[in-house]
Amino acid sequence: MGEIKSIATVNQRADREISIDEVKLGNIISHFSGLIERGNLPPTQINDITEVEKALSLALLAMTEAEKRIDRQQKRIKQLEKLSITDELTKLLNRRGFLTQLKRTLSSSKRSGVGGSLVMLDLDRFKNINDRYGHIAGDKLLQKVANSLKLRVRDSDTIGRLGGDEFAIILAGLPSSMVSNRIEEIQNAIKYLHFEWENQKIVVGASIGRYDYSGTETYTELINLADLSMYDKKLKKNTDKKIVSTIGQMRLSTL
Repeated sequence: MGEIKSIATVNQRADREISIDEVKLGNIISHFSGLIERGNLPPTQINDITEVEKALSLALLAMTEAEKRIDRQQKRIKQLEKLSITDELTKLLNRRGFLTQLKRTLSSSKRSGVGGSLVMLDLDRFKNINDRYGHIAGDKLLQKVANSLKLRVRDSDTIGRLGGDEFAIILAGLPSSMVSNRIEEIQNAIKYLHFEWENQKIVVGASIGRYDYSGTETYTELINLADLSMYDKKLKKNTDKKIVSTIGQMRLSTL
């Protein structure tokens, strides 16, 4: 995390080094080029023209190396920025990256007047799987679910892992009826997901909620509403309604 937090520092240092290199090398090249073009070299130094050319060559070489270093620094900054918004396990957007994209989507929706849907997905009995088979099995399952979600959304859609076994999908500009069909496809894909661990087939399920947005909502309002929809689905599937209701209220209070 320390490395990720240093993005701004790295960027500032790179900008400062770029500025210094450009000024110093630019001055050297301009100075020597001006002398040669104007013929202002003293007679006693005419024989030293080769040295001037060497100096210019060295300055150009230094400029080339500086540009290469700058390019490497810029690539490193982009890499750090990507790491800061990517979930390491599933390679989906993490919570920070997803919320950033959600804010952009809502701003675009407000300008264009075209809405969409936010879908929230929470795996059923995931804690039981972790407890029985271990966290490695749980991680493998999360990766498999993430890959399954990728196959069932458009390239323009956004998927994120908000934490634990909770995923979210932004379906921008998709009509309500098509969102319903897409959710049904995702529900069936997870229900029939082939996942085995220690020669045992593990049955997987998910509770999926949604909220259709118009662009007038804030991102926190939208997440709360989609969360409520998801927990309502979970309530209907779980016999211990009191426990699930408490979990839902605790979840909403942390947003």
